[in-house]
Amino acid sequence: MMPGAFVVHSGTDAQNEVAGRFVEYLNDANVQSAFVMMNGDIANRTDVSVVNGNPHIRQIQSIVKAGGLFDVGLTTPMFTPRRSTHFPILQKVLNLAISPDEAIAAYEKALNEAK
Repeated sequence: MMPGAFVVHSGTDAQNEVAGRFVEYLNDANVQSAFVMMNGDIANRTDVSVVNGNPHIRQIQSIVKAGGLFDVGLTTPMFTPRRSTHFPILQKVLNLAISPDEAIAAYEKALNEAK
């Protein structure tokens, strides 16, 4: 799990200002350092100084520190329709109904057709 994403936009200007400040505080490097340390998660900021004890997470953190973060798509409106194409195809592979190569082709087609 990674720290959550926050969207502030639907209140009055005054409410949005307070909510925006809250999100800023909740997502700062100090809070994420504590969060990462307590839960073993990966921070979504490059300025978090905590080094996790898990060697795999340390490896990920070093990659993030050097190269930044990759948005897996959660911020795009197409995430849900594209994500929903994955499991049915994977299920066919796991049930040996199609080959991995067929799955790749089917997944590419499904992604391109997702609306």
